[in-house]
Amino acid sequence: MESSEFAELESNGVVQAAKEHYEKYDNVTVSENPHPLYGDYEDEEDSMKFQLQKHIDCITDNPDMDILVIFEFQRTIVYLSSQQAFKDFKSLLPKKIDRSDTEKLTFGKVYPDSLEMCPTSSSFKQRYNLFFRNTPFKKPESQVGLMLLVLEQYISKIKKNKAFDLVETIGSCLYDIVLTILFGEEFHKNIGKINYKYSDGRKYKTKFEEGLAQVSLDCIENGSDITSGLCPHINLKSEVDPYKRDQENIDEIYRVLTEFLTKNDTQSEFSCPLMGDILDPDSIKDYDPSELKNDLFLLIDAASGTLMLTIPSVLLTLKRNPEIWDKLYQELEKNGVIEEASKKNAFETDEGVKTILECEYLTYVIKEVMRLYPPTVGSSPYVANEEVTVCGVDISKDTQIFLNIASQHYNPKIWHNPLEFIPERFDPESELYYIPGTEDPRPVTSFIPFSFGKRKCAGDNYAMTALKVFVAYILIRVEFKIESKILSNQDYILGLDAESSLKVTITKKYG
Repeated sequence: MESSEFAELESNGVVQAAKEHYEKYDNVTVSENPHPLYGDYEDEEDSMKFQLQKHIDCITDNPDMDILVIFEFQRTIVYLSSQQAFKDFKSLLPKKIDRSDTEKLTFGKVYPDSLEMCPTSSSFKQRYNLFFRNTPFKKPESQVGLMLLVLEQYISKIKKNKAFDLVETIGSCLYDIVLTILFGEEFHKNIGKINYKYSDGRKYKTKFEEGLAQVSLDCIENGSDITSGLCPHINLKSEVDPYKRDQENIDEIYRVLTEFLTKNDTQSEFSCPLMGDILDPDSIKDYDPSELKNDLFLLIDAASGTLMLTIPSVLLTLKRNPEIWDKLYQELEKNGVIEEASKKNAFETDEGVKTILECEYLTYVIKEVMRLYPPTVGSSPYVANEEVTVCGVDISKDTQIFLNIASQHYNPKIWHNPLEFIPERFDPESELYYIPGTEDPRPVTSFIPFSFGKRKCAGDNYAMTALKVFVAYILIRVEFKIESKILSNQDYILGLDAESSLKVTITKKYG
């Protein structure tokens, strides 16, 4: 972009005009000093911590805030930040406010025609009913045996006293599991490898699940950079690197998957006998093949994407809080998890699986980590289809709208000492479970790491089960260390817009 174009954008005063509009309202907090061109953009390495801290500061200073307004380059971003704002939001769905497709610039680039990007129409409902209601992820407890089998295979391959990236390894493991659930145990033998193109321009033969994990991270990183922010059309057109390279890798992944899905039936554009339990032949007839493959990738991502960051985040937080680690380990021992793990056919029975799933303190720990460090500060994006009013605030057509996850997780009127790591706050028998100064439980929408409503994360139940299984098994199976400089750096957090790597070293294995 030429310097004259930058000057023209600045002279338009788009950011300033929006800022002045929202500053008229007492129940709105507006970003104080946005740049006229860049808005509140920060270097992507610091963006998650910057965003999270900004939301924490705003809700701490004004816990009665209904709306937070920030600016991403020339775009006004409205975060709905109160229970009343959520109620107004729900009343405006889906006619006046509906899902936006701006995630096509980041991880949504992998599945641009999926349900995630689709407006809430009759077509959306039909596709959802055909696909997501029938997936095996609806009963995740039935997949625990497979989760542990694959996780153990990965652990057994890791060398002791050699540093490795926990996020990358967990990501590959999760994708391995979900692909096996969808396509059967023979999938990894029959699926071809991906010719993955890296930033040096070279292509390397890569396992399908590893390429899928990598392209999601690449799209998030590249879609969050300054070029994509200022000129999103450059990203969408994919005509120059790194966006062109990302699209080439996505096309390669789709090519390899399509070959696998169609090789058993040359008469059909889409055939997958292994998915017979999910979609019957009549359902497949009603499904556009491209949309179906997009929805498959959405489902795979929903069951893997944020988990690859959340599981390491839980382990990192436990390392920083050894007293919580000890208390959790005692629960695992008391519930029989350690004894079950020592058996020859460990966790193959319902009773064996229950030893993990019924660990209440484990649930509290996981929820508290997700409260403090949500995968992202806001929900998936929505857009105002026309001018709307929320909590008395006029919001113009085409404005991007998010549900403010961070503000709900840190509101001092809802949570006791919200800046502290206290898993007990999720224990119904604890006084910390209730709204401060009352005997009233917190609103359901005060804890929304998976968002809420009909458009919440499709893999939330599966995610919670996988979190419990992975964290519990890793704690009893290995001892590991993390560099002291990372442990002591409280600003080092994992998230979609934050750090996406965590180097760990296994020092001891049990069993």
